[in-house]
Amino acid sequence: DNKCKNGAHCTDAVNGYTCVCPEGYSGLFCEFSPPMVLPRTSPCDNFDCQNGAQCIIRINEPICQCLPGYLGEKCEKLVSVNFVNKESYLQIPSAKVRPQTNITLQIATDEDSGILLYKGDKDHIAVELYRGRVRASYDTGSHPASAIYR
Repeated sequence: DNKCKNGAHCTDAVNGYTCVCPEGYSGLFCEFSPPMVLPRTSPCDNFDCQNGAQCIIRINEPICQCLPGYLGEKCEKLVSVNFVNKESYLQIPSAKVRPQTNITLQIATDEDSGILLYKGDKDHIAVELYRGRVRASYDTGSHPASAIYR
């Protein structure tokens, strides 16, 4: 049983599934419809909003009306994510993660264990909630892995 919408294809994944959206659809469950294409006669013509934002005209100037969780002139910055169930997750493309990337987590949960952040495979960084405590571990490829509790 899955929550994929709009004809999305459900693909098995570790501890759950992912939805492969039809062309134009987006969102974790492909719940967002393709953006409306405006005729090329408005100030929005060459103002390409990102992440499902809609271009609107305000005082004869184009602006992007961002969806919740996005900021920036063209809604290019993901600033917050809300998870609604135990299967929720956020996948950041590897191309967007750089050495200077800063990921801030603010978490409220009723669970006492779960993965909060994970990146990598053999060399990895992980932040998890383990028996009510935050545990961070990392392995740069030279064993053993290090673990920090707080």
